[in-house]
Amino acid sequence: EGVEPDIQVELPPEVTPLFPELEATLDANQLDKLLLEMGYVTALERASQAVGRGNLKVFAELDRYGILFRELLEHESPAFRWSNVFRALRLMELSGEILSGYFFHGIPGPQFISNQAFQVLQRRLPTQSIFWLNAVDPASLCGVSLEGLKEKLPSRVAGTHLVFHGERLVATSRRHGQELNIFVPPDDPNLQQYFGFLHHLLNRSFQPLRRINIATINGEEAAGSPYLDALRTGFHVIADFKGVVLYKA
Repeated sequence: EGVEPDIQVELPPEVTPLFPELEATLDANQLDKLLLEMGYVTALERASQAVGRGNLKVFAELDRYGILFRELLEHESPAFRWSNVFRALRLMELSGEILSGYFFHGIPGPQFISNQAFQVLQRRLPTQSIFWLNAVDPASLCGVSLEGLKEKLPSRVAGTHLVFHGERLVATSRRHGQELNIFVPPDDPNLQQYFGFLHHLLNRSFQPLRRINIATINGEEAAGSPYLDALRTGFHVIADFKGVVLYKA
C-alpha cells in the first residue's frame, strides 16, 4: 500500500545539546574537530555507513528482482538475506524510495517493491512473451518455499531449465535435457520456440554440448514419443532403443 505522499509526521522535541558548555564557547568548526578527536563523529559515521551499505544491498536486490520478500532471499548469500536488509527496507519505505504492500497473492509477510517495478505491474505483465531460464538463475523461483510454487516448479538444481509462455510453464528439462516434460500438445504452433533452450545448449559460445541425450519425454521412453517429429524439425535426431540424441541441424 506504500507511503501516502501527504502523510503528516510529528517532529521530535528539541534535542538537548550533548555538550552545552562546549557548544556555548566553541564555534561549529572547533566543536566538530573536538568531537572527532573524542570519537563521537567516527561513531556517527560508522552508523551512517552501515545504513548506506544496507541501502546498496537493497538497490542491488531490487535491480535483480523488482520485488523483495523473505522467502525470495533464502538462497542469497548471508549479507543479502532478509534479516540483514529488512531494517534498510523499512527506512527506505519511510523515505519514499520504495513501496510496501500486498502485491502478489500467496506471499506471507511484508512485500517491498521498487517504484519502477510498481509501474511495470500497473501496465500489466506481457502474456505472450516466450522465455526460458536455468533453475539456479537469480530470477528463478525454483526452491522458493511458497505454497503453489514448491509443487509446480522443479528443484533448484543446475542443469534444470524452465520454459515459460507468458505466465504459463510450458516445458521443463532436467539433467541437461535427459528428462523433458512438455505441457503442450505435439502440434502446438509455438513448440519450436519452446525448444530454444536446447538450441542454446548446443550452440552457446562457452562450452557448448556436442549432443543432448534424451531418455524420457513426459515420463515415457523418448524413442516412442509423439514429440519426435517436432524435434526433427529443428535438430538432427538419432533415435534408437537406447533413447534419442539431438545434434545441431
